[in-house]
Amino acid sequence: MITLGINSKHSNASACVVIDGAVKFAIEEERLIRVKNYNGFPIHSINACLDYIKKTSGNSEYDNIAVNFNPFFNLSYKINKFLFLGFKNYILTIKNLFQKIFIKEFNYFNLKKKKIIYINHHLSHISSSFYNSNFDNAIGLTIDGFGDNMSLGIYSFDHNKIKLLHKICFPESLGIFYQSITQYLGFRDYGDEYKVMGLAAFGKKYLSKEMDTLIKYDGKFNFKLNLNFFNKKTFGMQVTTVGYPYFKNLFNEKKFSSLFKRKKVDSKKITDFHKNIAYSAQKKFSEIVLGIISSLKKEYNNYNNLCLSGGCFFNSDTVGQIIEKKIFSNIYIYPNPGDGGGSAGAALYVNNKSKNSQINKNIFIGPSFSNKEVIRDYLKFKKQFNYSYDVNYFKDYNELYSFVANKISKGKIVAWFQDEMEWGQRALGNRSILADPRKKEIIKKINIKIKKREEFRPFAGSVLDEYKKEFFNIEGESPFMMGV
Repeated sequence: MITLGINSKHSNASACVVIDGAVKFAIEEERLIRVKNYNGFPIHSINACLDYIKKTSGNSEYDNIAVNFNPFFNLSYKINKFLFLGFKNYILTIKNLFQKIFIKEFNYFNLKKKKIIYINHHLSHISSSFYNSNFDNAIGLTIDGFGDNMSLGIYSFDHNKIKLLHKICFPESLGIFYQSITQYLGFRDYGDEYKVMGLAAFGKKYLSKEMDTLIKYDGKFNFKLNLNFFNKKTFGMQVTTVGYPYFKNLFNEKKFSSLFKRKKVDSKKITDFHKNIAYSAQKKFSEIVLGIISSLKKEYNNYNNLCLSGGCFFNSDTVGQIIEKKIFSNIYIYPNPGDGGGSAGAALYVNNKSKNSQINKNIFIGPSFSNKEVIRDYLKFKKQFNYSYDVNYFKDYNELYSFVANKISKGKIVAWFQDEMEWGQRALGNRSILADPRKKEIIKKINIKIKKREEFRPFAGSVLDEYKKEFFNIEGESPFMMGV
């Protein structure tokens, strides 16, 4: 059975191919059109998927389409949203909903001739983790901003059957809490939460009173935002600008300024103020997530396995703590837990009802390029931009490895490109920048000169598995850069 999975009209638009229960090919649209976090229709990604199906099966035929939202799920909450947002914003919400249901771009591929199956947002998230975990049974937890008006879901998984046990819906959201802090600190681009997580490592003072004012946790499964400190008119309302997701201020500027005693916050000049708020938000976020997971173990003690998914689990600092505390015996986090990975979750949920399902933990499942294609493009760009680089060809891999290792050891920085593209937000070796971490100036050079980003931004250390304990306090495997 072949299922085409699609995440459309949502951030990190993507498409994938699931065959007999395993994700065989997947790509996010941003990788092909170079628009970060693109949230339109993934035309190029779908084309790449159809090319893959044709290449592997001889034709472009597939059985059905799975989309990672369900317009009829949480319908009562969607209706109640009217009272919260007001008429004008509610009409915009309804308009966006209908655009999702009646996706006109489906006509480009004659997709409407296929059966389209709508899987609700958080069920798609948790399915990506359940069906890749190799667990017969598990408790699942999903946390994000919002999806189908839901921000948290607790699920059970027993021999291929998934059951929703508990949910938290609009307007309560841990993702919105963290996103609001991110905006207040001056990081305005969509997805900048990882900057706050990185900056948190430099903070020293925990502003517990301020954090408790913004969000309350009941010590079990529920939390509640103090909505007086958030902007009711824009709360949870995504604005699209040429396929780029954007949120107006989710926080109430006047109330935040009074709470933190600072009116204007600029991200261009990082101070102790930024560091302490980032540290405090990260600490509060981790406390709540770890508290929920501890409560899960107490409530569902007969389960030893935990599956995690949803954009909030890109927070690798919190994930590292979850792994370290060993609340559950076994933990699995899907390597692409955000919205982009939702296309895979929806397709896995639909496809795993077929027989002969299989697990595929390989996430190097994007497009690849031959040497011939690389040389062709190099010559094209050389002519277009008057490049004057030397080109060396290595027929022997050991000679190439030796050459690159020698350059790195001398302080050079290497852009490394090989084989299939990684699936998800992490650079895992096939599309990576390589440098020697023993040289302190390297971090600044990559951040400022190459990536053109903030100096405080961190990098991941990469070592061979057999040497990991020489450098890190770590047990088990960590191949996907999910936990600090």
